[in-house]
Amino acid sequence: MSEWTPNRLKSTVVLHIVQPGMIAVAEQIKAILFAHQPRCFRMVRYGRTAHDVNWTSGETPREPFRADVKIRYSAKEVEALVSPLDGKQVSVKFDAPVRDVTAGQAAVFYQGEVLLGGGIIT
Repeated sequence: MSEWTPNRLKSTVVLHIVQPGMIAVAEQIKAILFAHQPRCFRMVRYGRTAHDVNWTSGETPREPFRADVKIRYSAKEVEALVSPLDGKQVSVKFDAPVRDVTAGQAAVFYQGEVLLGGGIIT
């Protein structure tokens, strides 16, 4: 029988699979453990909101628009639907899951290489 033990290192779970050929079981275990991680360590599929948004044009867009959104300097841009809300807020709905999106980080919006604006994730 296979044995595994979770080791916690800074809220990261590492599994040690004793028996080879257990990739399918390991993936199931990883999915279960992922579901029980704190929200700030989980992937975000449906998006977030950002506040204190500034636009390079000086004007808030009136309609939702598609943009590439970057949440960290070293992160890859992710396509998203950006929808202006009341005040200086927007809703960002990512097309693909984004890891470790945390309140207080910047969300920066691009179309190609053109910077549209950015705000602080709530």
